[in-house]
Amino acid sequence: MSSNAGRAECAALPHISAPWGPNAVKHAGADRIWVDLTYSGGSLRIAVTDNGKGGATIGTGSGLSGIERRLGTFDGVLAVSSPAGGPTMVTMEIPCALF
Repeated sequence: MSSNAGRAECAALPHISAPWGPNAVKHAGADRIWVDLTYSGGSLRIAVTDNGKGGATIGTGSGLSGIERRLGTFDGVLAVSSPAGGPTMVTMEIPCALF
């Protein structure tokens, strides 16, 4: 990503990650979702953790593959930890500049 990445890229991350909450409730039966938003070293990170049943994977046709594809547009990355039985933690990071 160019060093000119600006606020537009930072603003995109919440919209890119928005499907995670409803999907955690619908598919994993989660009734609690925690969101951690941090900015450090020129990157914005959203970590979403739920107390659902786990087992989420990045695969063809999954909501996570769509999030991964949209993050890639901005040179962003997606990491998923979702053991059977939960919890699931999805971390999305995108390089950007706030100022």
